[in-house]
Amino acid sequence: MFFGRTTPVYDATRRQQEWNNFVLVTPACAFHLPGDTFDCMRKVDLSTLISAYTVSSKLSPEQFQFVPVIDGEGGIIPDLPSKLISAGNFSKIPLITGANLDDGTFFTPQWVSNDLEIEFLLTEGALPWQLTPPSATFLDALDRILELLSPEYKRFASIIGDVNFHEPPPHLAVANACLGVTHGTDVPYFYGTPFAQGLKTAEGELSLAMDYVISFVASLDPNDGKGSQRPNWPRYTADNQVLLQFASSNTTTVPDDYRAEQIAYLNSVSSLFGQ
Repeated sequence: MFFGRTTPVYDATRRQQEWNNFVLVTPACAFHLPGDTFDCMRKVDLSTLISAYTVSSKLSPEQFQFVPVIDGEGGIIPDLPSKLISAGNFSKIPLITGANLDDGTFFTPQWVSNDLEIEFLLTEGALPWQLTPPSATFLDALDRILELLSPEYKRFASIIGDVNFHEPPPHLAVANACLGVTHGTDVPYFYGTPFAQGLKTAEGELSLAMDYVISFVASLDPNDGKGSQRPNWPRYTADNQVLLQFASSNTTTVPDDYRAEQIAYLNSVSSLFGQ
């Protein structure tokens, strides 16, 4: 599957085979009966678990072997995140979040060239949350998504980025032109790599400004007046929907209206994609 960061959240049964494979290649627990493996696996030493994981991950058809799953009423994730958020059932804690402009390109096949290929890949990515064959509701939503976004590869990448990211080394910014500012290109900046390597450029200054995050971790306030001199990062509220844009030497606030119609529609059908 190709969905990234906020991977679709499925029922726990989706990952049962992953767990079975993991247990099977862990010698001390391989012959335990189903339903009697967890206590055994908790007693296995770390190096053995890591070795077993390395082997079992090669047997997995999943892009990410173990991810959060819906574990029902009373569980850590009792329902789809979109439904929990709509019901106000989430932790009310300070949060910094964001996305790269081209987050979806890293997860998108570059060979897509027509609507049928996009429909196939999006449907496969949404299964088995969807029924097989997918529901009429899902197919109607898919048609509407394809109307809202275009053309093919960048269109598909936009869908992947919107569904999974925008919805709720030095000079890395000049990455592959096709991929654009894709998933992970921001990581060296958050760790201050361009600045630490002595780059007296907009790139280096941008990485220095990422100490917003250090301030937030230390004081829950990115504007605590410590660290580098940087613009105020306004709090995002229902009445003040603005983002802080990190764009080379132009770190500034911008309205949160990026593909507003498309994002609003995706939010309205997010449960169809296991979100």
